[in-house]
Amino acid sequence: MSVLIILSGCVSLSTYQSPKILDKGDAQVGVGMLAGFGEIREVALGEVSLIGRYGISDRMDIGAKIYGLPHLVQFYSLYGDLRYQLLTEPLYVSGAFGVSTFHVEDYRSTGLYPTIMFGTERIYGGVKWIRMISSSDEMEESLGTNFAGVVAGATFGKRLSFMPELNVYFADEELLFFPGVGLTYNF
Repeated sequence: MSVLIILSGCVSLSTYQSPKILDKGDAQVGVGMLAGFGEIREVALGEVSLIGRYGISDRMDIGAKIYGLPHLVQFYSLYGDLRYQLLTEPLYVSGAFGVSTFHVEDYRSTGLYPTIMFGTERIYGGVKWIRMISSSDEMEESLGTNFAGVVAGATFGKRLSFMPELNVYFADEELLFFPGVGLTYNF
């Protein structure tokens, strides 16, 4: 069942962020693209994201993302998160908590995303846990599912950043791979 929820387009699969929090007053906008594949043949999709972040204090930033499946225009979701800089030495470590929402016709889902990122500004990794809660008018009760993931990524460039990444999720005893790339403008 977790694989079906991942494939529905309501889960935020991309990361597009290093563990270093933006400085207060700094901002970032960009786009990202993600592809997916795994042990089942049906997993072959692309996710497109519009992303933004803003530094709200010396140790905290806030982010937002609109994402979806371009071949299914009606399937777009909203995601927001708050990140806190836990450590700056010997590595950057940040903790984030994100929330997503998706609604089409009578189907609704909400996602919760605690994440820990670690590394340098240029090379980093992280661990994620995702809790999805879905419901519809036809369902007698809400459906909840959990899955874990890891991410590895890099950032090239300062003002204009190129961010390749690989997100790997563990769902229903399957490994699902989602390579992606983000392009952000930092100001």
